[in-house]
Amino acid sequence: MRASRRLNLGLGGGVFACGLGLLASCFQWAWAQGDLARWEGEWNGLQMRVAVVARGHAITETERQERPWWQWGRTNSDVFLFGFAPGGYDLVLDFGLKVDRPRVRIYVVDQRERGEVRVLAGQYILPAGHKRVIELWPRDENEDWLTRNGLPNFDLEGLVPSDEQEGLIFGLSVAGNPLRPGEPLWHTTRIINDAGADRGYSRFGAAVRSDPSVRFKLADPLLPSFPYLSVVQGFDPFGDDRPMVYELNTHAFRTTWAGFQSAGVYAFNSKSFPPYTDFESPFAWYRFDAAREGGPSGKYADLVVRADYWPQQSLFGPDVYRTTRSAFRLSWKGEDPIHWRYSLTVAGNHEMRTRVRVGDQVVMAVPYWDYPAWVATKSWKAATLVEATQGESGSEGIYDFSVEDNPELVYWVNGQLDEPPPGYDRPYIEFPQIHPQRLAEGFRGEYSMAYNRVPELYFSPIDRRVHLKGAQAGIWNLGKGQVLRSYNLEPDDYIDSWVREQVPLQQGPVVIAEHGQPLERLHFLRGFVIYSGPAGVVLRRGEVQLNGLELPVPTARESWQPWASQLPQLEGGRDPRRLDTWLGNLSGSALLQDPGGSLSEVWSTPEGLRLVLQSRGQGRGPLAPETAGVYVLRYSARDDRWSVEPSPPPRLVARIRSRPLRELYPAALELEVENRGGVSWSGPAELVALRTNEWGKVEQETLERWERLELMGQSSVRKEIHWAPRFTGTREFVLMLGERKLEVGRLEVAHTPRMTAPPPNPVAAPFALLVLMLGLLGILRVWKEAA
Repeated sequence: MRASRRLNLGLGGGVFACGLGLLASCFQWAWAQGDLARWEGEWNGLQMRVAVVARGHAITETERQERPWWQWGRTNSDVFLFGFAPGGYDLVLDFGLKVDRPRVRIYVVDQRERGEVRVLAGQYILPAGHKRVIELWPRDENEDWLTRNGLPNFDLEGLVPSDEQEGLIFGLSVAGNPLRPGEPLWHTTRIINDAGADRGYSRFGAAVRSDPSVRFKLADPLLPSFPYLSVVQGFDPFGDDRPMVYELNTHAFRTTWAGFQSAGVYAFNSKSFPPYTDFESPFAWYRFDAAREGGPSGKYADLVVRADYWPQQSLFGPDVYRTTRSAFRLSWKGEDPIHWRYSLTVAGNHEMRTRVRVGDQVVMAVPYWDYPAWVATKSWKAATLVEATQGESGSEGIYDFSVEDNPELVYWVNGQLDEPPPGYDRPYIEFPQIHPQRLAEGFRGEYSMAYNRVPELYFSPIDRRVHLKGAQAGIWNLGKGQVLRSYNLEPDDYIDSWVREQVPLQQGPVVIAEHGQPLERLHFLRGFVIYSGPAGVVLRRGEVQLNGLELPVPTARESWQPWASQLPQLEGGRDPRRLDTWLGNLSGSALLQDPGGSLSEVWSTPEGLRLVLQSRGQGRGPLAPETAGVYVLRYSARDDRWSVEPSPPPRLVARIRSRPLRELYPAALELEVENRGGVSWSGPAELVALRTNEWGKVEQETLERWERLELMGQSSVRKEIHWAPRFTGTREFVLMLGERKLEVGRLEVAHTPRMTAPPPNPVAAPFALLVLMLGLLGILRVWKEAA
């Protein structure tokens, strides 16, 4: 019995010992599988919840109590999940190993599924709505996220999915600055699995920190042991540097590495691979006022230069192949370091031919410090100058009223269009988004579609504004449907005329600055000052200086300095809605003062000047009419003499001439339209040819349309129209002027004899068949003999 009892006790003790061993092994197995810890609190002013999923080790209670949450996990094996609102997680950092170095995969969770993220001891489960935004690892063997000195290691490589094309992957390369440890020097991205060579998406990107005077200050990282990632409500490119950032307001993940759209950055965004990069290649930011370093505007650029560049090797861009299509924009600031003030855009065919090293790639471009001067010192086919009179915020400069990104202008510059695009004479003054032909309220633009010279700028003491030397015309969006147009009517380089207009009423979100009702005008022509507006008409002698200061296009600190220090003391002070206040105390004898009069036309002619005056007969001065009516005032520069005569209304006469016309043969018609009246005529016109067919029905063929045909009084215009008539007989030509028909004349179209083939020879076919048969018999005989 005792022996039996001892035996039973021994068995019970063995079972107990085995149970303890099994329990201990279970705990060891659980620790090997991992652990889970959570933390909630405030980080940099943000409410945040964190889950740390430990893999292969446990998080002890001591670690949880004595260490900060970011030391609970390891940045070579564990997972950190971050939630910035109750009920789920937004951002996941999954750390692991890539052979002998750490690796991280970062995921962004769809906001609709953030509550479905599951975290367990040693593992986590993501819903379908998540996206891997980057995979990253140190470039060198046995390196970590921090260097041995505890500084961020910026010698990195990685993979980044394309935002434009699903399934495409960029290879990422980042390099640290050897002269400034702990700072990045450059980064490049390049598609590694290109899906189609003819598809226009970004294939190459790069950025280089090119100005050593611009500081690098790393923002507080989310994980100090992984110093690249930060979180903000909204990304600010001018704040502390954030190599990787998650934006809470948009839930977007952004990488900047060497910099993003701030001073000192030399960037590329290309649809083609190096060396022949295109599109925004290069895109560069410059700071000229070093005194701003350390202040709130330390990273703001004073100048940005953007390319819209398509070398002849590129398959993309406007389809003018085998020709380099180049447009560039320089936007710069004045004394205000925050807001852009001016922008010069140019277009032509210049090619960048210098081999420039950008990170680990070589591209055909212009070096960073040479880039602004390279653009500013070349002759360009088209140019615009824009002033944001109230300033423009942002990091990329001024996009309005630009020759960039405008295929129609490229076709015009390269001879594929007969007329320049209309958007510069009639821009969008209301448009819901950025557009190269938009001119937002408060913006002033000038243009030349046949510039063909090196850009030059000057300051005018008349309106106290900066102008493009040699501009054709300009326009200022005053708001509320009013614009101030400016013109260069004399054969020189300077603006001499201003006309304030009311744009015709238009419905919808898009409003075009069509030519409308003149409200006020001011001209400085041939030594005379001419004003017409609510105050009446003033005509007096008065020599004025149209250009007061030649201004350099800013390309470096020395050429930018006048814009920041000298120009602010001169510009402004002229009310664009009160041109009469611009007259000031001009000296000179008054030739006409007509309080109730108005000028409907002011022309500069080869002989002198031509004005159309509508008078109430209440004027004073030697040119004042005695009775009410419409008058033509002519000035002869040769005689230095004015004349005044009543003006008849416009009376148009048209004629058409041509060489003998033949059916189906191209011919050139010459249309001449003459205005025998004294007042100008303008409006849409259409030349139509009428033919009566064999059934007695009149057929109409439109030969040419003009959106705006303008005829000064006592003048004529000639137009050449190319036409190939399809039928014989008489053509009557009519000029449609709106609802009005103006008979032009008639021309005869002669018959073109048709050439017919002669009838086939009846013997030819049998003869050909006989020859074919004899040939086949000969081949058969040779084959038999050879066999």
